[in-house]
Amino acid sequence: MFMIRFLGDSEIREARGAEPVVDEPLLPAGALREGLAAGLLAAGAVALWFLITDTLAGAPLATPRHLGTLVARPLGLTSIAASPAASIVFYSLIHFGAFALLGLATVICIVLAQREPHVLAGALIAFVIAEMVFYFVLAALGVTTSTGPLTLGQVAVGNLIGIGILGAALWRWHPELGPEFHRALADRD
Repeated sequence: MFMIRFLGDSEIREARGAEPVVDEPLLPAGALREGLAAGLLAAGAVALWFLITDTLAGAPLATPRHLGTLVARPLGLTSIAASPAASIVFYSLIHFGAFALLGLATVICIVLAQREPHVLAGALIAFVIAEMVFYFVLAALGVTTSTGPLTLGQVAVGNLIGIGILGAALWRWHPELGPEFHRALADRD
């Protein structure tokens, strides 16, 4: 039987003829908060990157405005697509929400990797596939802003900034990750 325990919930159960067993919580206390905080920091850094690139091109907030419109139109949200301010807010909610989820997923991977080192390999493969799909969709859509096409280079730098901030925050909050990553990479099972 598989049971999930959250945030410090633990249960002591007796196994037949054995010592009591403590079911560990899936996530330690504070993990959700850390994941959300790291994800939101990363989202803010990426948003700042696009604000800087848009401002240097002479069109501040062009990227979130155009991406908000691009997402709102197929969803039938014509009033959002028609309003630059609503498009910016709409896309910003999607952007920050996606990074918050990424932060949570990263924390879950870290916790699971501490229990099972091979999780790191699966997480790395999933990340690479997700990035490839993201770039493919971006290229297929041919996203352009008032400053010109949204280049894969701009997005790649933004993603590297976001992942770097996310990783740096979690690394700082969990200094034990260094030995854990070394152990996971050295494990030859």
